[in-house]
Amino acid sequence: MEISFLLSLIGLVTAVVLLIYLCYNEYQPIILAPLAAILISTTSGIGITEGVLGHFAQGFANMSRNVLFVFVCSTLFGGIMVATKSTHAIAKWISSKIGYKYAPTIIFLSSLILGIGGMNAGAWLTIYPVAMILCSKANYSKDIILGAIMSGTFAISLSAPFMPSPNNALLMSFLGTGPDAGLVPGLAAAFFMMIATIVYLEVQVRVWAKKGRVFVEWDEVPKDNPELEAEYPPVWKAITPILIVLFAFNVLRWPLPISITCGAISSTLFSLKKFTPKEWLKVWEEGANHGVGPFINLAMLAGIGTLVMHTPVFVSILGWLATSNIHPYVLAIVAANVVAMCLGSASSAIAVAMPALAPIFHDMVATRGVCMGNIHRLFNLGSIGLDTLPHNGGIIACCRLFNTTHKKSYPVVFLTSIVEALAAAFLIALPLALLGFN
Repeated sequence: MEISFLLSLIGLVTAVVLLIYLCYNEYQPIILAPLAAILISTTSGIGITEGVLGHFAQGFANMSRNVLFVFVCSTLFGGIMVATKSTHAIAKWISSKIGYKYAPTIIFLSSLILGIGGMNAGAWLTIYPVAMILCSKANYSKDIILGAIMSGTFAISLSAPFMPSPNNALLMSFLGTGPDAGLVPGLAAAFFMMIATIVYLEVQVRVWAKKGRVFVEWDEVPKDNPELEAEYPPVWKAITPILIVLFAFNVLRWPLPISITCGAISSTLFSLKKFTPKEWLKVWEEGANHGVGPFINLAMLAGIGTLVMHTPVFVSILGWLATSNIHPYVLAIVAANVVAMCLGSASSAIAVAMPALAPIFHDMVATRGVCMGNIHRLFNLGSIGLDTLPHNGGIIACCRLFNTTHKKSYPVVFLTSIVEALAAAFLIALPLALLGFN
């Protein structure tokens, strides 16, 4: 093993481990990522100036070009859904069907519905106030909320077919696929994750309750009374903007930011008389602003990813992949998990890795007769596995927004967004793809 490769590997592993550990202890990527970049640059023989001001900064810029507007439009849409009480209407409608005692399921399904509408980031802000009300009524610990929301907005709605997610949009652009790519394996994996999440969440809160771990944050509960409920729009008004996003993205094949913006505009028009023009401008402004912070964390980690692409470790691995006999479907899942683990972001993993891996996948499709749609779906499923380690930017943002910590809420996230995602990819989607389903 060459000395340069070994030093680069040590530096990369050390940087990733420190990122995970420090983020778990509530430090922010905006500070840690540049320090990690310095460590990787130094140990990989790149040089700090070229590594940080060159490759790292380029990765940040590339991520801005690829997904900045997706994040901003997502939180904009979410802010409108909160202001118009559309989220409350959706949650209340689900509650009327299954009852408050199934609060974790209601939170999860509400998050999933918003994720289906393209509000992966926007759903965090949108669902949390409702989730607090639901947990207080059911007397369940609020520590279940983060895991329930992450599973709906980060796992299933990022990876399933037809979802208007940045993951799907990026893979479509690199691989030339459609939103229905890998339909059968993708739907089977999504269904598995949905059932597993609901069962686990409902069991977990009841186990906690028996041990006395119940709801205690009464001062954080938003007011929820009949007068406020009278302001909720009909559920069809709440759901229709989400359907518009799905139609624009899947049928009209419009770019994801435009599709989500169509949802935001329609949600505004449905409740136009609720606010004055000046108040509406404030709603839109606040909603868009909420997307900037999480995006910066995401882009910082994407900068790390671009830097890693220029290290001896990545160059060696890329050369091995180009000549490896490993099955393309297995390669897609493993490669996505490894890159996502390093970056703490599914979208960053795709944006950073695909420019280098896409030509390899195209060659494998041409020479080995595999289905590009399945590669799309399996890489997508792989990207949502180890991305949700503690240095994930979304988790860090949510811990702040939800007034919680990794130590309290992360164990649930680990099971709903890592264990279940890995099982869905390796035990459900991969066997189906290998059997010829696509």
